[in-house]
Amino acid sequence: MRYVTRPFLLGFVIAALAATTIGWAQVTTATVYGSVQDPSGALIPGANVTLRNQGTGGTLTTTSGAAGEFAFSALPVGSYTLTIVAQGFKTFVNKNIVLSASQVVRQPFTLELGQITETVSVEGGAPLIATASSEQRESLTNRQVAELPLSRRNVSEVLKLSSGVSYSGRGARINGMG
Repeated sequence: MRYVTRPFLLGFVIAALAATTIGWAQVTTATVYGSVQDPSGALIPGANVTLRNQGTGGTLTTTSGAAGEFAFSALPVGSYTLTIVAQGFKTFVNKNIVLSASQVVRQPFTLELGQITETVSVEGGAPLIATASSEQRESLTNRQVAELPLSRRNVSEVLKLSSGVSYSGRGARINGMG
């Protein structure tokens, strides 16, 4: 029986850790945290919450917990419709929620008193703000980048457009780090 030598094992461990670290940096999904509350701000447990991807028609369903909170994680980017149904309240529908890669959103949803057959529909509205984390993120579409007046189509010119980025002849610094 032959044993694996320690240098080989150490190399394998380092390679495995490097591969997992690289994988963490490439987040392509979004997360939505929410709480369901009544007009007075009291949390509503047991509300049925449905999130439907408008592009694919895929649907995810959950129930708000004892604290009135719910979560949907690992969501593909795209537009979504959120529907909340609770006994004694009007059905709440929020259409055109646009989620992008690595976006984490936390938002309260207020239900109005009434019958389930009545519906409160929210369309458009303000974009979701990432209140669950303090990250800075910049997203540009291919078309936006193609239409930017950049010198020689240099990627460092695109970096200059983001907040927290400074550029000198030696390279870019993002939030003070090189």
